[in-house]
Amino acid sequence: MKIFRKILEITALALAFSCKYPEPYRPLLELLDPGIYGLEIILDSGHIHENDTVRAHAMAILPNGKKAEVYGEEVAWESLSPGIASVDKDGKVTGLSVGTGEIRVFYRDLAACSEIIVARKPDYSRIMISEVLYDPAESDDGREFIELYNDGDHECDIGGLLIVDGNSSSAPFVFSSGSRISAKGRLILAQSAEGFGDQFGASPDYTGFKFALNNSGEAVIITRPDGTVIDALFIKGGSEEYPSPETWGSGALPSAQSGNSVQRINFPDTDTFLDWTSGLPSPWE
Repeated sequence: MKIFRKILEITALALAFSCKYPEPYRPLLELLDPGIYGLEIILDSGHIHENDTVRAHAMAILPNGKKAEVYGEEVAWESLSPGIASVDKDGKVTGLSVGTGEIRVFYRDLAACSEIIVARKPDYSRIMISEVLYDPAESDDGREFIELYNDGDHECDIGGLLIVDGNSSSAPFVFSSGSRISAKGRLILAQSAEGFGDQFGASPDYTGFKFALNNSGEAVIITRPDGTVIDALFIKGGSEEYPSPETWGSGALPSAQSGNSVQRINFPDTDTFLDWTSGLPSPWE
């Protein structure tokens, strides 16, 4: 009798597992399609320039907190600021004019928005070197500085630009993303904050270039990330690797005595030694 009862129990258990769950309760289906708790837009960059593009991604937020990108015909994009930025059906955002815009994405019954900042296209042609202290009165270590000037009528994004000297083995200084120089504004790049503060009682805008400016002849150059030269200064004829070109007009000028700096006097830039004089350092002036 016990054996027969055990067989009945096993048979009932097998039948229970072979039956479908009631329609409201479908744990296996929930594992395959866990549902979406929310929707979010992730941009490759939240800042772009006019006429540049950036990719926007529609991300489904899953119950476990993870995110998964969603695609297909169920995903629809729109710009809430069509005068500032556009977005196509694949999420490619294009900057149209300067300002802060907003885009929106729809997926199933969910929607999400994201801000996009469109900045003016940089005009590097108006960025120039305006002053260099290469031979401070005391120790040179940490006391040298380079001043840049923006002769343009608009603020300029200089993120990614490089400052290099006349020695190809020196590490360049690279302006970090988001660095800017105001219209008709100047900025100071100092070798160290301490050295600059000791001399002028103020804090520079940027610090940390590692190369030392050679007192016997030096080149200071601003370049784009691809190496394109934006502006160049040749002190005392430049360096051995980067001598002043014939068009510079001098193999000895500009130069400055110890404690003085070389300073730009000509605007716009003529790319000759005639753009320069020397005098007591005057950062930001």
